[in-house]
Amino acid sequence: MKSKIKYNMFLNRKKFNVINWIKNTKNANYELFCSFLESRNVITPGLEYFNKALDFYGKNVMKKETKVFEPIKETKVVKKEKTKVEEVKVEASFAEKIIQLKEIVEKKESLEEEVKVEEPPVKKTRRRKRTKKS
Repeated sequence: MKSKIKYNMFLNRKKFNVINWIKNTKNANYELFCSFLESRNVITPGLEYFNKALDFYGKNVMKKETKVFEPIKETKVVKKEKTKVEEVKVEASFAEKIIQLKEIVEKKESLEEEVKVEEPPVKKTRRRKRTKKS
C-alpha cells in the first residue's frame, strides 16, 4: 500500500487549483473531490476548505462568466456600387505590387548567389590508435 502525500505538497508539485477543478467538473461536491484526491493518493483537506473554495467560485468566477450582454442595435448599411474605373485601378495596383515583390525576390536570390563562396574541402586527419601499456 502506498502512503498518501499531504494536500499542500500535491498543490505545489502538480500545480493543482481547486477553482479550476470546480470549473471543469459538473455537479462538483465534496465527495467527488475526495474520490478524485484518493485516486491520486492524496490526503483530503477538510470540508471547510472545500466550502470556502465553492463560495469563492460562486462569488468571483461565476460573475465573470455570466456577464450581461446588451443587444446590439441594428443599423442598416447602404452599399454603393463600385464603378468599373475603380476596379481597374485596384487590379493595376495589385499587378504593380506583384511585380515589385518579384523584383525583390530576384534581388535576394542574386545576393545569396554572390555570398556563396566555395571553400576548399577540409582535409580530415586520422586519429592515432591508442596502444596498451604493459
